[in-house]
Amino acid sequence: MDYETSENGSQNMKQSLFIFLPLLFLLPGRAEDFFAGMMNTPVIDGRIDAGEWNGARRYETFTLFGRAVSGKAPLQTTAWIGCDSEHLYIAFRCMIRKGIPLRLEQKENDSQISHDDCVEIFLNGSPKGRTYLQLGQSAAGVRFDAEVRGGASQVNRNWSSSLWKNAAGRTSDFYDAEFAIPLKMLPLDGSGFLRFNLTRTVRAGGNAYLSLVPMSGDGWHQPEKFAKLILPSIAGYGEITAIPQERVPILMGNNNFIVILTNHTGREQTAELRLKTSDGETKQEWRLPPHAKQQVTLPWKCGNAAGTFSWSLCRNGKEIHVSAPESYVIDNGNWSIPAVSYAGRKIVCRLKVNYGNDELKKARIRLHLRKDGIDFTAPQMQPFTEKLPLAGLPPGGYEAEILVISEDGKTLFQGKSDFRVVSHFLQAGITE
Repeated sequence: MDYETSENGSQNMKQSLFIFLPLLFLLPGRAEDFFAGMMNTPVIDGRIDAGEWNGARRYETFTLFGRAVSGKAPLQTTAWIGCDSEHLYIAFRCMIRKGIPLRLEQKENDSQISHDDCVEIFLNGSPKGRTYLQLGQSAAGVRFDAEVRGGASQVNRNWSSSLWKNAAGRTSDFYDAEFAIPLKMLPLDGSGFLRFNLTRTVRAGGNAYLSLVPMSGDGWHQPEKFAKLILPSIAGYGEITAIPQERVPILMGNNNFIVILTNHTGREQTAELRLKTSDGETKQEWRLPPHAKQQVTLPWKCGNAAGTFSWSLCRNGKEIHVSAPESYVIDNGNWSIPAVSYAGRKIVCRLKVNYGNDELKKARIRLHLRKDGIDFTAPQMQPFTEKLPLAGLPPGGYEAEILVISEDGKTLFQGKSDFRVVSHFLQAGITE
């Protein structure tokens, strides 16, 4: 049968044989649990070749999604779920309506592939929480990925990882979609299993929404309804976990990356954090006692006002979690002076400089005032403060120029501002 294929990412993944004891059948599970079978590494090329997915579990129980679960889906959809020691593999075969072309309008990655015929994967590696990954591809192989923090209103479309691979291929009767997802890209919490769902959106010949996990309600983003996915190879990735704390905006100069490390085992473990930025790599190790939870701080210094930021968790030199890279842009800061003030009253200028506290504690402010176009004061130097008072200014028009200078003489911030000082109310409604 002839395929028209579309690949996105590296698809020439060499097959390698992994020999494992058949522990999968010894794992406890309920009837509604799903399993990933141990398998050889497939070639991610958009073709489900005969024998290639041997060992993977096969599921055909997709149901029609709507306001209520409506029973068997109108078009057959088959999914294969497998894994090896480092990846989760998922494949779809989607039968299509005879003589009706697929809708394939989206061309750019991270576009609205749900407007086309597509399949999607929802993966929650931290079942104790509600943050999960949404990965998908259209029947043309156009890919989409996002991080979701709880529901449809909190989809972070800026999140993107190049670690996972995908490809799609089409015939006149069906299309295939294949995924290779490294286990190290899944944020884990030590639960030892995943929560997940597989979905298919049908556009050709009329809209239909199909779900492997029976589901009804408003859309796919219902993590509380995801099913359990058990895969034996996840154990080595969840023995130590790292949860970043909410980060303050990145500043020029010194920053701190704060993480909660947890050892989920009964033996001492060594965890290493590696932080990669546009300034280079910083790393540090910590010894974790059995079952310990520890907040750790990895200091790093930012020397670029724009760049990327990513981190990884390693055990015994092997990466067990790798974050998606984030872009950042640092504004130098800002300062403000009330546009109109009154003679005899203190004026407070507010200054915000996006540098670390260590630098600002040693910095000094250079302030120069001009009144009605003439120098009013000689430049004055004083210790850094975010609230800069001006007092005793007579009426007139002023221009203020400010410089924030580091201990070694580098300019951290520079700005100018115009303001007026008046002796009485010029018009109704003027306030300080």
